Amino acid sequence: MWENCKTLANKSKVILVTDDRDFFEDNDPAKGLATILSLEADKCRYRLSVMHSLPDLLRDIERPIEVSYQALEAAINAQLGAEIDGLLDRTGFYRSEARFETTFYATEDPKVLYGEFAAEFNCEDATGEGRTDATLRLEGNGSYSHANNSFSNLRATELSIPYVTREGEQEEKRYYYLYAEGAAFGHRTVTHVVRKKLEG
Repeated sequence: MWENCKTLANKSKVILVTDDRDFFEDNDPAKGLATILSLEADKCRYRLSVMHSLPDLLRDIERPIEVSYQALEAAINAQLGAEIDGLLDRTGFYRSEARFETTFYATEDPKVLYGEFAAEFNCEDATGEGRTDATLRLEGNGSYSHANNSFSNLRATELSIPYVTREGEQEEKRYYYLYAEGAAFGHRTVTHVVRKKLEG
């Protein structure tokens, strides 16, 4: 195994993850690579390192993810804009400022992350009915390429607009989505009226 790693390290960077303590100085992973192996690794063209566990590797390669929310908003408008505008048209609101939250997960492709996002858009009543405190809430997921800061394959998992009527009642218009093996079966619009918050 070690000889194969040295051969590969003359072509590209190599990180060997192993729980075999013979690779480490005094059989102690905390002391790093054994001196004799470290001298051999230094002769390779590219870096050859050894780590004791996968968590150690993940901590070593972890990097902060810097996401442009402008890019996310542009992708949402391009890929989900028709659904958002459809709900806005049906309910008589228009949207303005947006807030975003994102969570990312590694995939089998190191260049692509799986992302979940939540977006909230402040909304104003376009009907003159005096409705207030309206917020369009969108949750969904998709793929994110950190190399070019782009989002693709976005799909919504929840889309709703809660608001307060002129009479002070809380209402909500919501789309429900059903997916199976990546295919959307469609959505339906449901109105919820909340008159009193129930305590659990």
